[in-house]
Amino acid sequence: MDNEMAHYACDCWDAECKISSGWIECVGCADRSCYDLTQHTKFSGQRLVAERQLSVPKRVQITERKINSTIIGQIFRKDTSIVVKYLESLSENQAHSLHEKLEQENEKCTINEKEFIITRSMFKLETKEKIVQVEEFIPSVIEPTFGIGRLLYVTLEHNFKIRPEDNQRKYFTLPPLIAPYKCAVLPLSVNAEFKPFVKQISDLLTQADISHKIDTSSSNIGKRYTRCDELGIPFAIAIDFDTLQQPYSIALRELESLKQVRVKIDEIVSVLQDLATEKVTWNEIFALYPIFTEQQTKRLEN
Repeated sequence: MDNEMAHYACDCWDAECKISSGWIECVGCADRSCYDLTQHTKFSGQRLVAERQLSVPKRVQITERKINSTIIGQIFRKDTSIVVKYLESLSENQAHSLHEKLEQENEKCTINEKEFIITRSMFKLETKEKIVQVEEFIPSVIEPTFGIGRLLYVTLEHNFKIRPEDNQRKYFTLPPLIAPYKCAVLPLSVNAEFKPFVKQISDLLTQADISHKIDTSSSNIGKRYTRCDELGIPFAIAIDFDTLQQPYSIALRELESLKQVRVKIDEIVSVLQDLATEKVTWNEIFALYPIFTEQQTKRLEN
């Protein structure tokens, strides 16, 4: 509706997102047309137009303004420049309207709060035919506006979840493509035997430009999984005692389903790259690799 548009727009479309408190505008796309350049021209008196070369010359009817500054100077003297500038700044429609009125009688114009009588001898329009090779136009502008903060908020709210079995376990289901961290690297414990594998896997992920977070704190792995879930990290690599056995492998866990598969270390980069770029889905990976429920190698921690 006109009363919902900015004064400079001739058309406007908005994109709204629905959140818990209702609909919120996140994107606006306004057609400013040539408002800005037209206003600059109006108040500066400078023609602001662009040109484009025509592939084929064309014959056009053009209207020229004939402003007789000599007669204007004789009548208005020191106000000559004010009147001339006013006549030059008229829009096409205003110029045609004045021309038609002067065909009948003189026209009284108010310029800078002062009245002037404009006569037919001072101003008229002449139409003639001309062959042009260059076309002039006033560029129009489409102005898109994005509320980045609102879009981020909507993304987070739409992906905020709570585990049904425990309302204290909150997490974000950010799509892998936009998640800041693609995966977490979590050794089962602070056991020194896991450190070389943490470094090896981190180096492989870094070389492949896969963003990841390492958590080697002394908290149990369940708490570390929860912390990663709260950050919206879609996948987690667990390094356990089975990792120490050849062929070296890790447990790969998916955030939302909590399901895990066993993947060889030398395959983990390609798997995560495909998941992070959404070339494959988790369900496809889950069907392709051995399901992991618990480690086969048991050791007592000191």
